[in-house]
Amino acid sequence: MFLSVLEALAVTAALSADAFVSAFALSAGKVKISFFHSVIISVICTVFLAASLLAGDLISVCIPTHAAMWTGFFIFLSLGLFKLIKRPSAKDTAAVEPLPKLSLPQSALLAVGLSIDGLAAGLGAGLVSPRYFFVILFSLLTGVAAILSGAFVGRKAAAKIRFSLAWVSGAVLILLAFLKLM
Repeated sequence: MFLSVLEALAVTAALSADAFVSAFALSAGKVKISFFHSVIISVICTVFLAASLLAGDLISVCIPTHAAMWTGFFIFLSLGLFKLIKRPSAKDTAAVEPLPKLSLPQSALLAVGLSIDGLAAGLGAGLVSPRYFFVILFSLLTGVAAILSGAFVGRKAAAKIRFSLAWVSGAVLILLAFLKLM
């Protein structure tokens, strides 16, 4: 049992790395991610992971792994290109303005992009063996922790640098898109 708990923790920690990077990129681009939205993102990612674990072989027959990989790629590429193309305005760079907040639809879209790896991982034959309870619990906890810590580090980086880092979030999301192809 101890090995399956460690395996579940390792899987969910690896899947949460994208959440950390995405939260860092958004926060460096001066977008505020609330605790509520980090929980929503983590819950959506966990639901995708749990569904793929429970459906395993059935889903793997219907959705090829390459399709899931390319879907994640295009979602992150689209988000990244949007961030790169968007021109910073005076409102984006003003220090006295409150940070724009991640909206619920943006949170849901980000969660879908982040959950593609979980869907693909759950479809893999080797990931059917971990205990579902631990995978689901660790997925929720590591997801929220990764998003909040990524947002914290991103805010600190943005505070130290006086010019707009909005382009960094676009570049990191595009990098994340290409990493999904590996």
